Amino acid sequence: MNPSEMLFKRDDMKLEREDFYCLQPGQEPSAYVMQLMAYKTSWTQSQLQQRTVRSLSLHFSEFVLDPDIDDSQVAAFFFQDCLPRPTTLRYTYVQMADKVDVTGEDHFYLVVVDINGGKMWLMDCYPTDDSIIRRKYAAKSVVSFPKLGTIAAYVTCMFREKFLDLNLLGHRPPLAEWNPEFVLGIPNMGNCYKDKLWVLLWLQMEQYFTLNPIGKKRYSTITYHNNIDLLADKIRIDTALGFAAKHFNQMRDEFLQRAVIDWNSKRTMADVLP
Repeated sequence: MNPSEMLFKRDDMKLEREDFYCLQPGQEPSAYVMQLMAYKTSWTQSQLQQRTVRSLSLHFSEFVLDPDIDDSQVAAFFFQDCLPRPTTLRYTYVQMADKVDVTGEDHFYLVVVDINGGKMWLMDCYPTDDSIIRRKYAAKSVVSFPKLGTIAAYVTCMFREKFLDLNLLGHRPPLAEWNPEFVLGIPNMGNCYKDKLWVLLWLQMEQYFTLNPIGKKRYSTITYHNNIDLLADKIRIDTALGFAAKHFNQMRDEFLQRAVIDWNSKRTMADVLP
């Protein structure tokens, strides 16, 4: 098969066959796939009447933590037409990365701002004693970024509209006062090699976010928590199909037609084999 064959296109973003190789077992999802996953959520939400989720790529958190950040750069990432209105926003996903001391490579984890629940969750498959405090601080700095007040200002605006009577003070504490919490029960992988897969698992949920994806009904036929590799393979497949076989792909119909032709040719070859 031609590795340069184009299988996905959305505006100026494209994926060739070889770009999907990073989703094969034993491979690590590329940074481009992680970025495209955030863009996929934004596009999907833009097709809905009620847009409840905002997903931000690693570029956003890197910009915010950059001491030389420019306001216009952050605004370009956050304030877009597809941004949910304050009255409908429920979840904001922010991809984060931290250096791992042993390898020196980026370790991905996810910050989920649960608006209705008033929580800021850290989804991390490899928390270590020396990284927990650092990652909590980074998450809070990104979400309640004081210079531009991106997410914090947006959520505060929503609180004024929806949640004025939720506690004894007559309002919920501002986002800057929310403390990030690590989610208990996420299998600690003992390494950081499946970190991006775990982030992809939660990103796929969009408005159906849950703290316990392994316990969801759609996973109940197989005990994934006893076979991490099996769950990892399912995440890879779901991610690849989410790009290529869904309406997010402007080449979807062509892709599906080519897939049927390829499958039928393989069946024909199998029928003639002795």
